[in-house]
Amino acid sequence: MSQTLPKERVSPTLALTDKAPVRDFVDIRKISKEEKYSLRISEESVYADNEWKFNIEYPDIEPSQRVIKFIKIKFNDGSDITNTRNIIMLEQVKDYVYTLLVDPPSTYPKIYVINDSLKNGVRWLCEYMLDESIKRFSDITESDAEAFLDLLATKPKERNVKKPITDRTLRTRAIGLNWLIEQSAKFDSGLRVDIFGDYKTASTWARAKANLVMPRGVGTTPQIPDEVVRELFDTAIQDLRIAECLDEIYQSEKDCRSGLIKQRELPNVKNEIYRNHGYSIKNTHIRKVLEAELTSACYSIIAMLTGMRVHEILALEYDENKHWVFEDIKVDGLILKLYFVRSTTTKLEPDPKRYQWQTLPIVKRALEALQLGFRRLNDAGNRWLFPEPSGKWRRSKNTINNNLKTYMKNRSITHKGKTWDLATHQFRKTFSRIMIRQGLGLKALQDQLKHYDIAMTQVYGDPTLYYELQQEKFTLSSELMEELIGTQVPIIGGGAGELREMRKEFRGMTKTDRKKFLENLPKKGLIEQMDDGLCYYRPKKALCGGDKLNCRPADCSNSWMPCVFRRT
Repeated sequence: MSQTLPKERVSPTLALTDKAPVRDFVDIRKISKEEKYSLRISEESVYADNEWKFNIEYPDIEPSQRVIKFIKIKFNDGSDITNTRNIIMLEQVKDYVYTLLVDPPSTYPKIYVINDSLKNGVRWLCEYMLDESIKRFSDITESDAEAFLDLLATKPKERNVKKPITDRTLRTRAIGLNWLIEQSAKFDSGLRVDIFGDYKTASTWARAKANLVMPRGVGTTPQIPDEVVRELFDTAIQDLRIAECLDEIYQSEKDCRSGLIKQRELPNVKNEIYRNHGYSIKNTHIRKVLEAELTSACYSIIAMLTGMRVHEILALEYDENKHWVFEDIKVDGLILKLYFVRSTTTKLEPDPKRYQWQTLPIVKRALEALQLGFRRLNDAGNRWLFPEPSGKWRRSKNTINNNLKTYMKNRSITHKGKTWDLATHQFRKTFSRIMIRQGLGLKALQDQLKHYDIAMTQVYGDPTLYYELQQEKFTLSSELMEELIGTQVPIIGGGAGELREMRKEFRGMTKTDRKKFLENLPKKGLIEQMDDGLCYYRPKKALCGGDKLNCRPADCSNSWMPCVFRRT
């Protein structure tokens, strides 16, 4: 018997804004096909549509991310899943996507990720079903799943046929299949078998079937070289002055509207402002260029000194009360000021969740420059700190990436003779390396990066970050160890006696033995900077139990406190 449909729209739980309340959803297994096809997915779309639009529900996300397009599933014969002959398969895919919206897995896939899954894993599976004349997901057998995975693993790359297929390529091809397995019990004709079988997960299968497994030490995200970081930061700081020029241009336009400047005089007034600030007036799109450069400069400073994701930075709003806060904290009788940037994240969240990222005062200058430089757009109703010049939306990730690449080219920031190919995803790793060098532990880094699990910090979106951070700490520990053991700087603290014995042993070694000795020490424990000294952390000898708040350097056998005496 059919379940009675509620009259109100069904609101999906993958809300990307807190303005869309979550409501009860319809179990599509209990309604007729006619009722299902008329089921309202959003204010603009019903189930029967081939594009599900969420413009009204989610006005605060990028326009391209408000639409689920089933046409993303394109086949090798030139057709797509919306063709009449594929209607049975299209209905199954719609059922699957509907469950993602209203009864999602714990990872809360966003609309743009659902689109990615449609054009990757789901598309590959549907293509296989068409070739094998399999009508429904539920008809797929274990042998079918095995044959499908073999096909997926051996399909040559479209552009680089001769290049080996890596495990990362295979994971990309399988995007969405894990959700399809998880969601199949929630709709009719869902999978009856686990596609990955004995492999259990897409990652395990990918590593087993790849021609080349990318090791942990090899990353797809390039690390910005230190010299590039320094030059980029210095340049970005200087370019904050662009905001003053843009604001003067805007003020001249306001003066023209109020009658203080005649319309025919306005172009000359603007040109004079540009010249006074040192900018060439030969470029007819000079304002657009300067706005893009200010955007790039401010983004670089904020991203480099907060570790925020691109969507978290782009979600910053114009009002200072919404994006900046500082707190006074009393420590040992001293007042310390801590500064925070405020924004929201949707990473693994059904709704935007508000967070604070600790940072430095210089970031406030970047935020103020954005407010000043884009005041005209805010007055026109654009509430974002990184506004889109042509409308009321914020700049997209793609636009920011294009701005950054152009910025590096225009500012001639190079590495080994080539312009560094800067992109948004490089900054979080740069921030992490800066923090590790300052002695920040992995647990504290996890909090700053807003990772829910320490394992997420370890892999950082690919299997490389933890390796790189550990290597960074290993290198720093080795350098500190060599400096401490190879010198006679007085040491106090609970571990001073142990260090003195190391020095005695070290002095009697050959150059080769010294090198081996220093290389082996960090393997036993890494050195971290604590408030009162250095911690050569070994769990069996630590009094703190791994909690830095319980650090007792005077007693702990892990503690080394260098003493520097000054003559008066």
